[in-house]
Amino acid sequence: MAIVADHHNHYFGYLDTEASGKRHLFLTGHEDGKVLLWRIDGFISPLVDYRDAVTALSKCFEGVAIGTMRGNIYIWDTCL
Repeated sequence: MAIVADHHNHYFGYLDTEASGKRHLFLTGHEDGKVLLWRIDGFISPLVDYRDAVTALSKCFEGVAIGTMRGNIYIWDTCL
């Protein structure tokens, strides 16, 4: 499962200062509970590691909503 943030999305611009926000960023959620951050040219870093499988990822006004197998929903405010 993955979501894409393009260079038009101001939430993700600060994560890619080297390319001035011109590259696509990807978040991938995994069965082992990890959410990973990617750029088109490769892996950047883990964003978070939950105990349960990640079952949903969605961009929202607050940032990114992440849902897990246990039914928990976490909101990441990417504007900070």
